[in-house]
Amino acid sequence: MNDARFLRAAGRTLLWSLCLAALPAAAAPRYTFVDTATLIPGHTFQAAAFNDRGALVGTRGDGHAVIVTPGRGEPIDIGTLPSQSPGFETRPAPAAINNHGQVTGTVYYNTNENDPPVIVRGFLYTPGIGMTDIGLLPTPYLPTTYGTGLNDRGVVVGMSVGGTRWETVTYSLGRGLEVLPTALDVQPKGINDRGQILGTLLTNAQVASYIYDRGTVTEIQGAGVVYVYAYDINDRGWVTGQMSRDRVRGQAFLYKPGTGIVDLMAGGVNDGFINTTGLGLNNRGQVVGSGWNGSDTAGFYFDEETGIVQLSKLVAPADLVGWRLWDAFAINDRGQILAYGLRDGSSGATVVLLTPVKKAGPDGDHDHNHDHSPRGR
Repeated sequence: MNDARFLRAAGRTLLWSLCLAALPAAAAPRYTFVDTATLIPGHTFQAAAFNDRGALVGTRGDGHAVIVTPGRGEPIDIGTLPSQSPGFETRPAPAAINNHGQVTGTVYYNTNENDPPVIVRGFLYTPGIGMTDIGLLPTPYLPTTYGTGLNDRGVVVGMSVGGTRWETVTYSLGRGLEVLPTALDVQPKGINDRGQILGTLLTNAQVASYIYDRGTVTEIQGAGVVYVYAYDINDRGWVTGQMSRDRVRGQAFLYKPGTGIVDLMAGGVNDGFINTTGLGLNNRGQVVGSGWNGSDTAGFYFDEETGIVQLSKLVAPADLVGWRLWDAFAINDRGQILAYGLRDGSSGATVVLLTPVKKAGPDGDHDHNHDHSPRGR
């Protein structure tokens, strides 16, 4: 980027930051929540992802990967890949679900649950077809593939790993397994409906994030920012994650093409948080994530009207008795949120589903934010 373009981008970023700081406090959406572990009678369940229709995908207590849509029939068992060797158990681990019910993730093969996985394969599950192995790239080392993201076009983004090198790959039923045509070794974080791929490079010397778009690689940068670790991208090409100016404190950010990167803590009133990380983003620009207040970790919600709000403050106190809400890691276009929660007396965290409370009156069928945009993840 030349100096003039950089200065213009920096000016737009500063203007947006000032606008955020000047926004009046607005009423944040209110939520009800349910422990996803209770959604399947007779089984536990750990949700991993959901789509804009409210369908969740995750792992049932018996190790099966299933799709659950609360209030809409029985769970759908998405199956697994055939065992690569007699005696090897298979464990599917779903990572993403799109709005057509397709799922991607990774199948691990173990001799038993105490052994480390010896074979790893990415997969694409398609309703009516079943689970498909996304394939392998030739390598002299033990080859593995992982499915990490999926868009509504049925394109999987993932990693192929062999030895010390990994490559970003895409897969679809029509085109098969393809290597991203760039020498950049990044960990893919997601793919949107435009085909834009978000990736992060993490080494001992560098933390940087990039958007790959039809042969062009763009680094997400900002004035005075020393590192950017991105986690999610929406269909507008907006990105959230964590940035830092000093490698000590981290701030959740929202990046918009043409505007640049904005520190979501720039307004100064951050509900007591010292450090924050944006983990999930929808097409409305609503962000969820995790923050640290100096003594504890808690989930947060952000939009441009309300700023950063601790997630627990959006739930009725009576509903939260005995609960702590930690990292909020996903938000769909309905405004539903997935977050980790810990119940008093429990030895481990569970995943909870938060759903916006509908408003009374003529807009009762809509939630807090009315900016509906096309969405597919």
